[in-house]
Amino acid sequence: MTVIGKEEFEGETLCKAILESTGEEGTSTFEYMWSEDKNTTVFTKYDTEGNISLKYISRDGKKTIIGGDRKPLEF
Repeated sequence: MTVIGKEEFEGETLCKAILESTGEEGTSTFEYMWSEDKNTTVFTKYDTEGNISLKYISRDGKKTIIGGDRKPLEF
């Protein structure tokens, strides 16, 4: 995992790290962002073609999972 800097997410500045994993099907990329106070985290998995296959957002106790179909599941 490589920390690459900071990024804005919904009006908040988050730290950002990237991890690449290579397998038989190609290279997948994982992106992890977090706030300094750890109240916000965002985890995004990209498939080998660069499309989002999963996004997990945790913010102030609210969790959202968005699959490749772009439909959010909140809890």
